[in-house]
Amino acid sequence: MKLNILNLFLAILALNGFLYAGEDETRITHFGFIRFAFVSEPVLESQYFSVFQARWGMKGKASDRLGYKLYAEFSSLGSLDIQRDSTGYLTHVSVDFPAGLLDAYIDMFVTDQLRFQFGQMKVPFSDSNLKSPASMPFVYRPLTRQIAPPIRDIGVLAEWTPGDRGFKFSAGLFNGEGANAVNADEYLSGGLRGEVPIFDNHRISVSLFTDKSKSRIKRGQYINGAYLWSGKRFESGSEIVIQNRNEKSSNAFYVFMKTSIETNKPWLMSFDPAFRFEHLYEAGFGKTTQMTTGCTFHLDKSALNIFRVEYIHPLDDNGAKALTALLQITW
Repeated sequence: MKLNILNLFLAILALNGFLYAGEDETRITHFGFIRFAFVSEPVLESQYFSVFQARWGMKGKASDRLGYKLYAEFSSLGSLDIQRDSTGYLTHVSVDFPAGLLDAYIDMFVTDQLRFQFGQMKVPFSDSNLKSPASMPFVYRPLTRQIAPPIRDIGVLAEWTPGDRGFKFSAGLFNGEGANAVNADEYLSGGLRGEVPIFDNHRISVSLFTDKSKSRIKRGQYINGAYLWSGKRFESGSEIVIQNRNEKSSNAFYVFMKTSIETNKPWLMSFDPAFRFEHLYEAGFGKTTQMTTGCTFHLDKSALNIFRVEYIHPLDDNGAKALTALLQITW
């Protein structure tokens, strides 16, 4: 069934490309990216090539007030499971197709400042969760991700952006089961988020989220705060996540810095050295502290067509060293 959904998605993308190739280009926009990487993990004696993400989507407007977005992941289309008995006789064959649908929602623009989204989308929590992998300054999401709510869920989201100074407020209700899953009980999850500019190039955000526990009895609460300073050639920020679930508390934070050095060469427009320090305390699992250093090389005028080299160095015994080289293109 999931394979049929992905095939239908691809057919819709192709059909729309043919139907509207000569019409208003703003009606339908196609977008996506591919991230290919080589990873070396010395402690685990492992090295491999991997397609981290291969994503393709489209968005557009059905009318002045109604829009839509469809977005899917194609890097993991399925796996074959073969089981044999002790004599080698084939006893079972199954194919597992992971859910590849990321975003599928309807946009309703009530006014220029107020809109509603209905469907599957990102929940309003955490700067790092809301950022696309293609636009992150590092290869991997920070450790705060490990104690945050699911990035995507099915529900309703309201977003209010008063004025043009960068204020944004969001509120949503969701199934609480994550992406591509139906609600298993009568409970819903809810989230609130506010982004406020405080000075030129400075922004803070606060997120609150109430989620269901796996036991369906006790609910979990998440609190997030983030600060970002974004200059012309320098960017820095920090973020913290606190999780309270089943009477246990976990927390994580990170700080990062990134600068940009222009070269204006045909084969290298600029390069961005970056640094991140992060710490995670997860109840029942202990502490993890690590540093990540890397450099991003911009291959052309598109800011997201890049080659990146990154090294993770653990500062305790709970992490593993990893060297990653990433090549990314976007469209």
